[in-house]
Amino acid sequence: MTPLEGKGGSAMHVYQRNINIQVKKADHRTLDIEAWMLDLGHLLRTLIRIDTESRIITHTEAEMVRHPFPTCPDVLEKFHNLRGVKVERGISRKIKEIVGTRAGCVHLMELAIESMKVATINFIWVDSGFESYEDMHRVSNDELHARTLPMLKNSCHVFREEDEEA
Repeated sequence: MTPLEGKGGSAMHVYQRNINIQVKKADHRTLDIEAWMLDLGHLLRTLIRIDTESRIITHTEAEMVRHPFPTCPDVLEKFHNLRGVKVERGISRKIKEIVGTRAGCVHLMELAIESMKVATINFIWVDSGFESYEDMHRVSNDELHARTLPMLKNSCHVFREEDEEA
């Protein structure tokens, strides 16, 4: 029996959290990234709009449909301080400073950081000359690798720099 298994040899369900992120092109130069978090105590939604040319966050929305404490929504206004921030290296740290910490909300911070990860994936496609996810898969794996390598170098084993000794 593993530590996750209860009596009778089956795992006992304790908790579940779901995060869902959708990216939509609002128009030819705007990405809307909507994120939802659902668990036993929370139902949160955020929307971050990014100008794809400048990569600046131009619009934000945040709502707490369900939350465990009456004072949780007090931090919603802090989320709007993301407006004007550029999506670039160090964005996660900036989000933590603006939305997280003792005066913020770790869950709104998590949704914003995960949204920026998805936005970055979209920017990698665009910077690699692809119009869409589907467009990216119309080329060979070798071409896809070559076109995305400059932005993804050492991000995972597929894009690792080969050691000189290897």
